[in-house]
Amino acid sequence: MKLVIFTLDSIFALIIAVSGIALLSYFFYLPQTSTILSYSSAASTLQTLLSTGTFDTAFSSALASNLTYQANASTEVWDQYRADAYHTGSNVHGPLSPSISFLFNAGATPTNMTIDYGKVFFGAGNTLYAINATNGNMVWKKTTGSTIYGDPAIASGMLIYPNATNLTAVNPSTNALIWSSSGAASMGYLTPYSSPLLIYNNKIYFGGKIGAQATDLAYYLNNGTNAWKYTVPSGGYSLAVISGSIGIIHAGNLFNLMEDFGSSANAIWSASLAPTLGFSVVPGTNIVALQGSTQANAMYVDGTQVSGFPYSIINTATQPAIYNNIIYYQTSNAVTAVASNGVQLWSSIPSTVVGTSSSWGIVVVSAKTVYTEWSNNYIVAMNTSTGSIIWYTKVPTQLGSLAFGDMALAYGRLYAVVGSNVISFGTCNLQSSKSLVSFASSLYLNGGGSCADALVNSIAPMTNYSIFLNNTFAPGRSVATFTGTNSYTLNPTKAVLNNLQTFTISGWINPSSCSSSPEIYTEGVPQVTLAFELTPSCNLYIATWNINTVPGNWQSFTSSLTIPLNKWSFVAGVLTVGGVKGTYQLYLNNNLQSSAGQPEINSGATYSGIGYSVGSIGGQANDYFSGSIANLQIYNSSLSPLQISKIYASGLQGPPLSNSGLVAWYPLAGDSNDYSGLGNTQYPTNVVYKPGNYLPSGYLNSYQVSSSGVAMPITNYTTGITKLYKVNVVSWR
Repeated sequence: MKLVIFTLDSIFALIIAVSGIALLSYFFYLPQTSTILSYSSAASTLQTLLSTGTFDTAFSSALASNLTYQANASTEVWDQYRADAYHTGSNVHGPLSPSISFLFNAGATPTNMTIDYGKVFFGAGNTLYAINATNGNMVWKKTTGSTIYGDPAIASGMLIYPNATNLTAVNPSTNALIWSSSGAASMGYLTPYSSPLLIYNNKIYFGGKIGAQATDLAYYLNNGTNAWKYTVPSGGYSLAVISGSIGIIHAGNLFNLMEDFGSSANAIWSASLAPTLGFSVVPGTNIVALQGSTQANAMYVDGTQVSGFPYSIINTATQPAIYNNIIYYQTSNAVTAVASNGVQLWSSIPSTVVGTSSSWGIVVVSAKTVYTEWSNNYIVAMNTSTGSIIWYTKVPTQLGSLAFGDMALAYGRLYAVVGSNVISFGTCNLQSSKSLVSFASSLYLNGGGSCADALVNSIAPMTNYSIFLNNTFAPGRSVATFTGTNSYTLNPTKAVLNNLQTFTISGWINPSSCSSSPEIYTEGVPQVTLAFELTPSCNLYIATWNINTVPGNWQSFTSSLTIPLNKWSFVAGVLTVGGVKGTYQLYLNNNLQSSAGQPEINSGATYSGIGYSVGSIGGQANDYFSGSIANLQIYNSSLSPLQISKIYASGLQGPPLSNSGLVAWYPLAGDSNDYSGLGNTQYPTNVVYKPGNYLPSGYLNSYQVSSSGVAMPITNYTTGITKLYKVNVVSWR
């Protein structure tokens, strides 16, 4: 039976303004071994975490630096198609790595996105959605009665959206109706052929078409009544503001510059262009950047050519983006930066593996990074100054195809549409005014344990201490749980251990079944070339495929290390030596067994997965894992038994070893991102995060425990309710 100890730190008084004085007591369940209570060690660690601001960690890790960078984007929104009335497709900040903030499945292909009020707004079928821009939680949804066309837009405290029956404005926070206009629909102008909405100078502009008749329209923003309509030969599909007038590109490459007279409009001039797909306007100038199927072009507002243009480099073109007077064009196989005077600054060609661009793709750009989509489901991020690749990621086709034309930058995050999903790339949500311990506690409470582990470990590695929230082991609050059926993570971009002569895989597992040879970690072509798994008898197993070892190619080792069900165990697989052959070492907690092994050698292996066999993509068995996996660490070196022992002793929340060849780190405590800094993101499918029911073995077997705590208000992001929590640092030895 465990002791219940009350200490001076166990009982404290809290003065609460509304309710007077309340007394809160708490206790810790201590290890069964004889334990000495202490205070000084935990107090020192707590003071370090309290005195360290989150911004102070900016130079301690890539993650902390990315957090600080993203925090500066807290006011950056995306209020209409291409961000603003000039169609610049830009914001100051964007993600510096391909970490996933969230995936939201809408059940139907989303429209272009509008992002403001801390929410992402989009239509999917006949439903209008508002989801939290940080974590993807549903805020509200509204059935509209008919399919939503184009994209919503935000202006004057209203969310405006078009569907087949109405042009409607609602409150962005509550979806309460403000006004609804059926005029455009009754005239037949709201159709799938309508252009995106343009909001400018208290009016809503768009191009519509009824049969062969096309019309450019303006509606008053305050009440949705029609201001004017202007008949044109073909439907308008791209609109932007140019020096106070409205530029519209129509089918057939007709360009009109419209002057708005209030209740009427007229074309100032018209021009017939080379095949043109979209355009943007250089803010603060009267330069229009156009992109078509054969050339990049730029002209002045009066229709005269800008010197240096047209720029005949385009094969298949997309919507350009503009930042700091530099125009970024995407060709069929390259991204090119051109100054507004026509001088090429750089042109960068990514690997052919990414595919080609689409004529309906777009470019979005931040101060540091230009983002593009490619036909093989890749998103590529390039340096805006040089064109060098900063990061790239392939979105698994199991999630669907990237919807070209649907990317947005807001709050320092990149949002894209893939299949029926909205995906957000960015780091965890930063509470800028908080201490590190407060920020970490908030993350632990709200399912951001991976980020919390990585940040805290960058300042004070959690090798013999941890954070407790209301007496609960905080890192164990949200652990990746795999259901055993279509539940896994996948990185289709890189098999990090392929072609290495040495490697180490370590992690914590809590299996609920071994009935189908459950996989812990696999790599492949996608046909499996490396498997770290359990046998149907729950024995730890490893196998690698090597093109140089024929006949057979496979080398495997089934250990007699039996993994218990429904209990946390530490496991590791190591390949030592080198050359064609080597030695496998398998660990269960502190137990080691060895056998002949070999490297994984296959030039085509680019897939890796957690909780299933990537070979299922190529028709092999799924071998889904049933249970929980945590703190998966992957190294390009063969760690020694002493190093393995250190990782084991650090527990489920422990940090990777420094300077030991870490190539991927998946804490799996709320997300499946790679916290090694190398961007080997895993995309989750049907992975749920639940309390892990875990306490560190070092704590359970300790002879001295030290505890120090403070009371902190923490907000639950899902409910919005703020409560007072007892936050303790507990150390042991």
